[in-house]
Amino acid sequence: MALFLALPLALLSMVLLAWPILRRGRPASGPISPLDPLEEVRRRQQQIYEEIQTLILDHELGNVRHEEYEEELRALRLKAAHALQEQDQLQQAMARLEEEMENEALELRKSWGTVRAVKRCASCGGEMDAKAVVCPRCALSPDRDLSTEEKAHD
Repeated sequence: MALFLALPLALLSMVLLAWPILRRGRPASGPISPLDPLEEVRRRQQQIYEEIQTLILDHELGNVRHEEYEEELRALRLKAAHALQEQDQLQQAMARLEEEMENEALELRKSWGTVRAVKRCASCGGEMDAKAVVCPRCALSPDRDLSTEEKAHD
């Protein structure tokens, strides 16, 4: 009788002890990253492009009638265009958020007194700390001369 009680208790304690180790390999479910919607759109785009490739191959092999091919291809191209438009909107929204965050960070640093003077970046035109070596918005040197660089590329 004691064996019947001890065996389930031993199995239960082994599972409880091994659970954190077994759980470690799995990704923790946390807050959704702001990059997730963009990654989802890119995944959908890839899926649509694969569907288009499959449709073209099926048409070339004669598995799809020409009228059906044209209709499905038009629908898939429309889906791809919508996905590209959604991707563009997400990227623009992310750029606006980044700009707002940089502005707020600069204002906070001004209020704390860590930024005494502000200058404009010659590359992107954004405000930044006068002592900054690299612009936080465009990651370029704020003092670089764009006219000489453009001449060097010509």
